[in-house]
Amino acid sequence: MKARLAFLSVLLVVAATSAFAADVLLPTFAWNIAGNGANNWSSEVYLTNPGAEAISVRLAATYVGRIQDTHPCLLPSPVTIDVPAYSTKGWVGNRIWMDMGCPDFILAGLLLHAEAPFIVNSRMVNTFAAPNPATAGLFTGLSQEVPGIPVESLADKGGTYMLPALGWEPSPCGPARFNNTLQVVNPGDVDIEVTLMLDPSGTATGFLVDGRPVAAPYVVTIRARTWVQIKVAAELLRSVVCGPPRLADIFFRTSGPVALYGSVVDRATQDPRTTMPISIAVTP
Repeated sequence: MKARLAFLSVLLVVAATSAFAADVLLPTFAWNIAGNGANNWSSEVYLTNPGAEAISVRLAATYVGRIQDTHPCLLPSPVTIDVPAYSTKGWVGNRIWMDMGCPDFILAGLLLHAEAPFIVNSRMVNTFAAPNPATAGLFTGLSQEVPGIPVESLADKGGTYMLPALGWEPSPCGPARFNNTLQVVNPGDVDIEVTLMLDPSGTATGFLVDGRPVAAPYVVTIRARTWVQIKVAAELLRSVVCGPPRLADIFFRTSGPVALYGSVVDRATQDPRTTMPISIAVTP
């Protein structure tokens, strides 16, 4: 475990000293992550080369949220994936498990680098059981798309961002139908603050963060080089006995570069969807 974390720290140093235009941050990668009930999530990653020359995509840094590594199968070594011209290469199954060092489970953000522009997409698949490390091909099952974000497109200081279409239930009729989580990666070397708001001006107040009632705007500190998950929900309205779910938007500002997206899970079907932030202009 210590050797693995030391290796990840070395990758972080390399990433910090060599930021290129062709750096893409995949904000969430999962392997064998137990979810609600019988759910179990693992990712497969798709690397697209739109250029006329072959490229090598390198894993430049790993921002760990959760990891268990009781029986690592390989010594830490550089991870590269060759992608031919005008093609997409899948980083999937047993290859991705071995490249990550054969962890029992891992939940993290990944920084990927190439010497030319490339595109990253991924699918987090609900396998409903621990994935088989011998699987050589694509997973099958219910899934959630998680796109990669070019580092130059990360949310950053000075901007206001809108995260649309969360499932909001201020007066649920029984157990909440929707779960909303924010997945956040701070790829930098210093802690940053993310300010969560219910309107662009930051004047509206009252919602739940990780199950606790808080006043908005609400500030969350994201430690350097880490992945975190933040649960958000509507403040319960005691005056209304029962009402249907509705859509709601969250707004945020950040003190430094951050990857942040929303995950909305319908607990009736276990169907997840992704909502990505939009940079907005705030009028005085």
